Amino acid sequence: MAASERDYSCVAVHGDTVVAIGFLELHDAAGQPGKRLGTEAVIGYLVHPEYWGQRIGSDLVPALLEVVFSVLGLRRVTATCSAPNVASARLLAGAGMRLEARRLAEEWHAELGWLDGLHFAMLAEEWHQRNTQVDA
Repeated sequence: MAASERDYSCVAVHGDTVVAIGFLELHDAAGQPGKRLGTEAVIGYLVHPEYWGQRIGSDLVPALLEVVFSVLGLRRVTATCSAPNVASARLLAGAGMRLEARRLAEEWHAELGWLDGLHFAMLAEEWHQRNTQVDA
C-alpha cells in the first residue's frame, strides 16, 4: 500500500532480494489558482551497488514512465541526478527525457563536496511520440 495517494513507489526484486527502489510521486504544476492538481510526477531510482551494470535502472525508468503517461495519464515528469553520475544521466536521456537544467553546487556529497545537479523532464506528447515511433 502506498504511503499516500500521491506515492506510486515500487521495488525491484531479484529472487528474494530487493535490488532497487523506484520512486514515483505526483505533484501539482506551478501556476495560478484554479490549475489542475496532480498533473505532474517526479521519478527516481536507487539500485543496490552489487547490482549496478545489470540494466535494473534501464528497466525501471521506462516502467516508471509507462505508469506516469499510460496508467496515470499525467502531462509531465521530471527526474534529477548528480552531474558526476554519468550512468544515470545517460539512462534518463536514453529513456527520452530531455536535459532542462544544470544547477550548480546544489547537492552535498560526503566524499566529493558540493555537486551540480542535472534536471531532466519529459512531456506526455514527447513520450507518446517516442513510443509511437518505436512501435512503427
